[in-house]
Amino acid sequence: MLGPEVNTPASLMFPRKGERLEEDNYAHQLVNDLKTAHECARNKLKAATRLVQLRTLLRPMAK
Repeated sequence: MLGPEVNTPASLMFPRKGERLEEDNYAHQLVNDLKTAHECARNKLKAATRLVQLRTLLRPMAK
């Protein structure tokens, strides 16, 4: 009904333990890098927000 069954290589179905470790390390490193980037972006946003608030407070009032 959906077409012929696709043959999948055994190496894709049953990866070796060493190969799996490399993939796991890559995934963990990627998660850590994303967390670091997110934290850096949040800190920059907080600093920019404080700067805008300070500029707003120091702006002379119009009469």
